[in-house]
Amino acid sequence: MGLLDKYDINGIGMTPRPAGKHQLCILKIAAGLHIKFKNDYLILPEGCIDLSNLNSKVPDIVVYDKATEKSLMFIEITTTKEKNKIIKKAKLLMNQYKILESFIYDYELNEWLKLTAVNNFSNEKYYSDILNYSLKEALIYT
Repeated sequence: MGLLDKYDINGIGMTPRPAGKHQLCILKIAAGLHIKFKNDYLILPEGCIDLSNLNSKVPDIVVYDKATEKSLMFIEITTTKEKNKIIKKAKLLMNQYKILESFIYDYELNEWLKLTAVNNFSNEKYYSDILNYSLKEALIYT
């Protein structure tokens, strides 16, 4: 039985008990982003992708524009084993909510993967064009 067996089959969602390492990664990345961008962006761990719809999907971390409350990007934390399933779900979520970029962080390999609306995968695996920032830096702050 894998981690994603308890996920909502229609998209990304929370499991009853994510692994401690998973939760710690969410905390570190969200805190690092909040420290850097608290004046410009709202960073929410496990926030709804659409703040006006509390039944919308819930990625691990969502970055919102403070002025418009529109989600700009999201980050999913995963293991190597579950990465391909998360990539598929992230692509669906990006299409459904018109998100321009998302990131997958595999904490077992300490590896980032960037998905974009334009070409699906990007060579700049951890650099956010929206934030103009390397997401690797978010982990340094903690």
